[in-house]
Amino acid sequence: MAVAGSGLLEAVGDGDARIALETDEWSIEVDGVIIRSSDLSLSADPDASVERFLGAAGAFAIAVDYRAITVAERRAVQRIITVSGDGPFRVGRVSFRVVPAEPVHDAFELRTFSESPFAAVARLDRLSLLTGVQNPHTTTSVESGILIEYSADLVATDSFQTSAQFFAVTERSGVTLQPVHPKSRTGVGEARPRGRFRNPSEARAIDTGEIGALRAVVRDYLQPLPERNRFILYTYWYPLPHAPETPADERRWVDTIDNFADLGGELLLTVPIADATTPTASSDAYWDLEPEGSSAARIMNHARELGLEVGYYMGVAAGNLPYSNAPGLGLPLDGPDAWRKVRSDGTLALENCLAHEDYARWLESVSANTIERFGLSAWSWDPGPGDGAHCFASHHGHEPGRGEHLGWLRGMALARALHARFPGLHLQGYYGQKQDGTWGLAGISQHEGYWEQQGEWGGGLYPEVSAERLNANGVRHQAWWSQNFRFLPAETNHALFGRMSQICVEDPVLADDFDWWGWRFGLLSAIAVGGAPTAATLPPRDAPAALRDEYRWWLEWARTHARPCLVDVAGGAQVELGAGDWYLRFDGDEAHLFVCNPGARSTRVAVPLAQHLPVELLAGARLIRLQDTGADAAPDDSPVPDVLELEVPASDVLAFTISRTPERVARRTVPSNELPGSAMVAVDRWWDDSGAAVTVAPAAGTTARRIRTVLPALPRPLDTTHWAAELRERLPLIPETFAYVDVDRVVLVIPLLDADAVGELRVRVGGADARAEVFEYVHTQMGRYSIAPPDLAQWPESKVVWWCDLTPYLGAEPVDLVIELPDLGPEQFLGPYVQVPLDLASTYAVLSDSTAGYAGRPFGSLPPLTPAGEGGPRVLDAWIEQHAVPSNSEFTLFARAENADEVYAGLHVGSGSLSDRRMTPVEGQPGLWRLDAHVYRRAAIILDRSAAVIWATRGTEVGDDHRVAIPWELDPLESTRTGG
Repeated sequence: MAVAGSGLLEAVGDGDARIALETDEWSIEVDGVIIRSSDLSLSADPDASVERFLGAAGAFAIAVDYRAITVAERRAVQRIITVSGDGPFRVGRVSFRVVPAEPVHDAFELRTFSESPFAAVARLDRLSLLTGVQNPHTTTSVESGILIEYSADLVATDSFQTSAQFFAVTERSGVTLQPVHPKSRTGVGEARPRGRFRNPSEARAIDTGEIGALRAVVRDYLQPLPERNRFILYTYWYPLPHAPETPADERRWVDTIDNFADLGGELLLTVPIADATTPTASSDAYWDLEPEGSSAARIMNHARELGLEVGYYMGVAAGNLPYSNAPGLGLPLDGPDAWRKVRSDGTLALENCLAHEDYARWLESVSANTIERFGLSAWSWDPGPGDGAHCFASHHGHEPGRGEHLGWLRGMALARALHARFPGLHLQGYYGQKQDGTWGLAGISQHEGYWEQQGEWGGGLYPEVSAERLNANGVRHQAWWSQNFRFLPAETNHALFGRMSQICVEDPVLADDFDWWGWRFGLLSAIAVGGAPTAATLPPRDAPAALRDEYRWWLEWARTHARPCLVDVAGGAQVELGAGDWYLRFDGDEAHLFVCNPGARSTRVAVPLAQHLPVELLAGARLIRLQDTGADAAPDDSPVPDVLELEVPASDVLAFTISRTPERVARRTVPSNELPGSAMVAVDRWWDDSGAAVTVAPAAGTTARRIRTVLPALPRPLDTTHWAAELRERLPLIPETFAYVDVDRVVLVIPLLDADAVGELRVRVGGADARAEVFEYVHTQMGRYSIAPPDLAQWPESKVVWWCDLTPYLGAEPVDLVIELPDLGPEQFLGPYVQVPLDLASTYAVLSDSTAGYAGRPFGSLPPLTPAGEGGPRVLDAWIEQHAVPSNSEFTLFARAENADEVYAGLHVGSGSLSDRRMTPVEGQPGLWRLDAHVYRRAAIILDRSAAVIWATRGTEVGDDHRVAIPWELDPLESTRTGG
């Protein structure tokens, strides 16, 4: 960094990675007058602890501070400008503009979920300049240099500090990344997979050097990061009575807590389990989450007596809205009218305005009172703590109708205040907390991903018969995206494992885990991504001791190896079938590597260790495999190669430590192939009707319509009384039941890359038709969540995987197995396998071919998306038909586009419009598109965006975004008194 005597930057970076600047300028609007950097005379302050420049603009003092950012070997610089004056003054537009001295070949804005501004990139010959303002309310232009602006729209008491601007320079690696969507319900019937939500900049190929530099800036911004890896039980997913009323209900809670404690649990995180009293307007008030003498108090005190920490999900989901801290409830109900938002017609709204200083102070007090009263170790909001949006008051400290920025500042201050008062507090971030993108996650210990990751709600649909494995793949996919496209640290990943439904009041039998190998894959996937391991279900108390020991060992490993990362890389494929994904962390002493395979066959993976780890570590360390696989599946206790090449078994995770002191590395010495449960065995040996061998490798496709093999005789009878099959029959609409892998059954699984893209198939065993089933998500399943009919249509029904229970057809003699297939294109047929009891794995191994694994290349790859050029698709205009959108209403969004095959809208209102939506062409009006949407009660809205984002596509081209304001009408108070 080179700063001129004027306090402006002359160059950014150092050495060979240095970019000279032709222009660096900023301006701040104060009391209607624009203070420009070019008009100031600043001088260095020799007494400051940072690089500071001081000056004056009329009656206002100006201070410009620079701070160096160093994360591992990455460097950046941060600039903050402070304006001070006597008495209150208004702050309007804040602008920053920078122009490199050398020619820029490409420049663009980056945004992160959900549609939030993040940074700008300017690419020169070999270097990239990265700059941004750490604020989710900016606008960016790259037409003439990089111009980043935001409207503060607030009244400062005596000083105003800009959001920090950062600068970084990196040499590009030449390797670029773009999001790869797995199959999902959202994209069924469309030309390419599409997730529930897009990454807003997914048409931009981002260089890994740029990603690394941006991640260093974000890691610095989010400090302090969690220093503990608590083992968390999150009961939202657990089938327990939401409000225990009977001794039997209470007993179920106590037994679950005892089980959790016995497994080494640390933090019980739950929705409130009592009809909590919400706080009054008193600063001494609190949420009475555990009323004296209640079941809730007895249950939570039992957890505390066992040494567990406790905390609460305080959001609107799972029937918790009446007891939540949702801003839409208007708490405190006896609060002063001065705190209420003012609607556009001048009447008072039910919601309070977080931009109001007194209300923000009350919210901090009652949150802290609740945490302190019940000794809580975790707290949360869902949606966020509130905002200042849609408020037309003139007495809240913000300009009428422009309270978003000040409300966001108050929300960030609330998180900081709670951390300062309760060191080590776990602030769990939920979907609603993502409204402000990466810059809105300061203070959040861990951010959930399941709304984007869970299959039935539009996340990735991997062809699985194990819910634990399907969810594990989704957890890793979300973490991969969070690290590479949201630039977040591994420590904040949501390391969720186990089965998930979207509600906590399912049949109690769903609490049991018996797909133990699927569960183990989920646990290791959670530990791989680096956050606090968070269980959705637990192994039951009567599970085999070896399984519970495995559980305890890995959780203790995660706990003892939780240290701040100097290196945290998510690499390999993006959890794509056919290839492997890997996660590497280095804490300055040791490095830990987890290599994962989501597919039904083993796959080859190469990890370029030398690209990411310090030379001194590689030269003197050893590569130690942490688990005994029972086979030579990977190197162990060997020198560290520059590139680690290995074969990863199907649906498995291999874990390694790279250490200079290998004798100190803790290892799991129980061979994993001796654990109880069921195993996947590939079926590779097939013949057609002529007796010719048939290759089932995905790249080859399948030309034979009928393939056959011979299943070996069973060495022992199978126990067909296991209750999983009965559960499937009894609860057919619960999607988790499809995935139950029975411990003592033989199940044939026929995974296809896209089960919706092919026709029916048949299975015959011993000459008889067998019951071939396809698991699919259908609308009747969604109905159990009480979703209104208008919203069901946005969730296409979708097939996941074909499977067949072979158990009734097997016996003491070998038997023919025939699969009649539809026409399958290349890379659709991923190779059948059987899920068998572990002690029978060797019996069925005769069907496998050890050379039939995947080659390490993702299947079904599509051309990447690209930004639209001249003549490409674009949205010309967009509008909402209604003048106001109140609670429980329908509204219609129109867009006019040209050169477009499809037009999409990201509404992100969280309740009612639950994904990016495909718009419909209006018949008879070329270029006009519409979308009919529904929104529920405003208090239940999880995301509260002020604008919808619309974009057009044609083939792989993606047009620029067009934003249209959503005219929300806030719920009124019962009275219609005029606000101030």
